[in-house]
Amino acid sequence: YDVKYYHLDVKVDIDQKFISGSNLFEFEAVEDFQKLQFDLFDNLSVDKVLYQGLEIPFTREYNAVFVTFPKTIQKGKRDAFTVFYSGHPIQATKAPWDGGFDWKKDSQGKAWVATAVQGLGASVWWPNKDHQSDEPDSMLISVAVPHGLMNVSNGRLIKTEKLKDNYTKYHWKVDNPINNYNVALNIADYAHFKETYAGEKGNLDVDYYVLKENVGKVDFLRKNAKETLKAFEHWFGPYPFYEDGYKLVETHHTGMEHQSAIAYGNHYQNGYRGNDASGTGWGQKWDFIVVHESGHEWFGNNITAK
Repeated sequence: YDVKYYHLDVKVDIDQKFISGSNLFEFEAVEDFQKLQFDLFDNLSVDKVLYQGLEIPFTREYNAVFVTFPKTIQKGKRDAFTVFYSGHPIQATKAPWDGGFDWKKDSQGKAWVATAVQGLGASVWWPNKDHQSDEPDSMLISVAVPHGLMNVSNGRLIKTEKLKDNYTKYHWKVDNPINNYNVALNIADYAHFKETYAGEKGNLDVDYYVLKENVGKVDFLRKNAKETLKAFEHWFGPYPFYEDGYKLVETHHTGMEHQSAIAYGNHYQNGYRGNDASGTGWGQKWDFIVVHESGHEWFGNNITAK
């Protein structure tokens, strides 16, 4: 089956390090079938699978889940099902190299949470067809977090919703195809800065989400981002995701190329955590993480495994 669209809708209980929610799969059948596989790590529970309003049976083999439909899905048919799930996702011990949820706190003791799952796989925290050859054409990411915190995900924030239980849900719409491992949540008490970059395809929305304690350092990011965008657009063509904008989001871990929501944790310094790996002095002239992770937007996110 060919995934066309996901709607991931998840609530994050930070105190319990627990997540619960659902993912809608919209797909097109590329052959006749009655059973398909999706993926979810086996420490998370598949609570139910709904198809046309009815629960349908599934079986599990480790991290693979096999769903049986009540009738054959015909080749070429566009159809959908929804997986409801919950549990305690794997915690990363050294994000981003060791994947999972990164549960941290800022200097004020407020929650500072991120996902980083390249290598380990996106199904470590949400159900999907976890294979790099099949990207959804678009996606909606809805994340509910406790009041006083913000969730920043990929794409554009289209709606903020106050819930009854002291939670706020942030809805982020991704208009471009996106790889599963690039789908991210970033939760913190963020300050937000917005500007427009005059790029090769017109005006590009550029956003910075930084911890409030680092508001005074945002100009450092702005300078590096503008220089990086200018260089990459000059050499490699327009930024690939104008529809979704370009964001740098501060994280505790060093960085990750999360499409249109790049994770940044280089502590506002040039080089890689202040070091020049080249030994020439040139590495101290630019922020390695801004350049490296932004470069992935052209190579890896736009030019894909497929």
